[in-house]
Amino acid sequence: MKTMTIAMLCVAVLLAAGSAHAYAIYNHSDQTACISKWYSVFTCHITVGPHSTHNGKHGAGLKDVSVCWGKDGRCFSSGKFSIPKGGYIRIYNHELKIYDHHDKHKDTKDIEQVDCRESKKGSQ
Repeated sequence: MKTMTIAMLCVAVLLAAGSAHAYAIYNHSDQTACISKWYSVFTCHITVGPHSTHNGKHGAGLKDVSVCWGKDGRCFSSGKFSIPKGGYIRIYNHELKIYDHHDKHKDTKDIEQVDCRESKKGSQ
C-alpha cells in the first residue's frame, strides 16, 4: 500500500511539473529589443539582445506588452500584444510572431517606424 501511495504521489508531482510552461522571447533581429508593459511605458521590463533568447518564469505569460527599439534616430514599435502562458514570440527586423505552448501560430504584429515622441523607449 505504501508503494502505491508513493507511486501515485510521484505521478502527481510529475504531471504538475509538466504543465508549468515558461514563456520565451526569441530575438532574431539585429536590434536590442525592449519589452515594455502598458503601465511602465518609459521603462524596459525586459531587454533581449540581438540574436538571443529570454526565458520567463514557469507558468507565466506576458500581457499587454510591446516590443520597441531605436535605430539611427528612428523609433520602431510593434504595438500591444500578449504572450500566452507557456507561449513564445519570435522577433524579426520588421515583424514578430506569437505562438502558444503547442507551437500554434496565434498572431503576427508588424514592427513599424513610429514617432519617437510617442515611442515607449526609442533609444535601446
